[in-house]
Amino acid sequence: MDYRTDDEQIARIQNNWKIYGPKIVSGILIGILIAFGIHWLTNFNQGIEQKIDEKYAEVTPFIEQWSKLEKPKKSEQQSIVDQVAKLSDELTVIDENHLLTASVLLTQAKMLFEIQQFEESYKVLQKIIDAKPITEINVMARTQMSRVLEQMDKNKEALDVLEELNDIKGYEALIAERRGDVWISNGDPIRGRAEYELAQSKSMSSDPILQMKLESAITAQASASSNSKSKSETLPSAKDSEKKVDSKS
Repeated sequence: MDYRTDDEQIARIQNNWKIYGPKIVSGILIGILIAFGIHWLTNFNQGIEQKIDEKYAEVTPFIEQWSKLEKPKKSEQQSIVDQVAKLSDELTVIDENHLLTASVLLTQAKMLFEIQQFEESYKVLQKIIDAKPITEINVMARTQMSRVLEQMDKNKEALDVLEELNDIKGYEALIAERRGDVWISNGDPIRGRAEYELAQSKSMSSDPILQMKLESAITAQASASSNSKSKSETLPSAKDSEKKVDSKS
């Protein structure tokens, strides 16, 4: 799988609910559930599904309201975040492993990230990971957590979070790109470039944003190399320093 952003993945989950939610017991949805994770089927309970659907329907207006904010006031943003937090808590009580519960928690974490409440965003993402979700959700939570840690100037921890995903097949491009972002943030364009090149080699399609990141890393690497060379040329050599000392004596 090769999804560009967390937003696209969350939107895909939410869109599937809009299309298939009312037909939760249909054969069509059973196929989708298998794709998302077999535990959805083993834990299948129509009563729980109905409660999840109803609660999720309460969340969607706030998510849509958030997406339409153009020049929001902090009070408006906080009000929406608080409402989503309340409903995500209620969804967690109903079924913490449900795909829609996870998608709402991911959205909540993203909202907190956007208003720079990084500690709170981290806690929400940790809640998702602690629930031992299916692979797709685990990848989304950990890549999002790495962004949060990066903003908190915890780049080592950001890389450690991503390291847990190294053995997961199908997400190599996404994870490599995220590692590249962290290395660039850490001031290491050489490793950043290497990760972006790896991401390109693993990607299933051409990605203009990834290409821009790679070109930027190459430019930064060349600039760093040029600056290093320039400094070495202007610094006096050890022999020059010795000559100056001898001439003074």
